[in-house]
Amino acid sequence: MMDEEKLKEYRITVMEDHAVMEKIISAIITYHYFKKYVNIDFEINVLNDVSVTTATKIRILKGILKLKRKKIAFIKKVKRINTIRNHFVHCFKKVNIDGKLIMFFPYFEKKKRIFDFEKEYKEFRKKYDECITELLPIYYELSGELPEGFTAEQFQELFKNRSNK
Repeated sequence: MMDEEKLKEYRITVMEDHAVMEKIISAIITYHYFKKYVNIDFEINVLNDVSVTTATKIRILKGILKLKRKKIAFIKKVKRINTIRNHFVHCFKKVNIDGKLIMFFPYFEKKKRIFDFEKEYKEFRKKYDECITELLPIYYELSGELPEGFTAEQFQELFKNRSNK
């Protein structure tokens, strides 16, 4: 059974990790268009504008990568991470029934949408790790550096895992 504190912990982790992933995607987009440097004005005024959603950034990323069939699963994972993030972030009213939290979305007030947040959190963790493994080498190829907060050892381990697939 999930309690309120556990849900709060999961929400914070999902929001923070999603923000890291979105920042890396934004940097990839920026590096792609501005070659070897991040244009802060572009990132702040365009990519971080309220009208540019994560879904929009994912579509731009897909176009940049000129995806092959084997890459479709990667983009689907990124989309799923975004969906799970939305479940954790946009739910407000909570009722505990039979050990599951039923979350009411403000725009579907009359409908109950039941999510197993424990299961969704585990799925988020797995897909997030897989997506970061895909995104970091792309970021590195464009920028020649690692994103802030990532060590060379982490990058090497991620790249090694990517090469073994």
